[in-house]
Amino acid sequence: MSSSSSSSELIGHCLCGEVKVKIERESLNDKSNGAYLCHCENCKRAGGGLCSYGLRLPEDKVVVLDSKSLIKKYDDTNTKSKNLLERYFCSQCGSPIYGKRSNSPNILTIKLSLFSGDQLPCPTKQIFCKEMMKWEKKIDDAKHYDESAE
Repeated sequence: MSSSSSSSELIGHCLCGEVKVKIERESLNDKSNGAYLCHCENCKRAGGGLCSYGLRLPEDKVVVLDSKSLIKKYDDTNTKSKNLLERYFCSQCGSPIYGKRSNSPNILTIKLSLFSGDQLPCPTKQIFCKEMMKWEKKIDDAKHYDESAE
């Protein structure tokens, strides 16, 4: 159901469709942050999958639409970096929406799984690769980090 309302904008949504996220299509090609996969245990648990597919963007480049005030926050204090990670999710369906780190307060990590389509970028890096399942394959053209890339 994700769609773009114009050719320059992408709109994604949570599973129930009540929370929407708008980003500019050009943000997907932002090489300064780039799309990435995080294989840390916390991201696996928070998203219920093998990894988290995200894109870090300045907060002013993201529009979150939540007319029913469904977004809730979980303060993840058990991070490897020891920095607080605020994890925002839809309280109705449980979909992760975005994250915000205490050491980069004006940057949001948007969950790209909210968006559909074949226009989403291949990740440029994979972090916490040492926590990947032994049978998972690394993306050939991505940079790989055993821990965080920072």
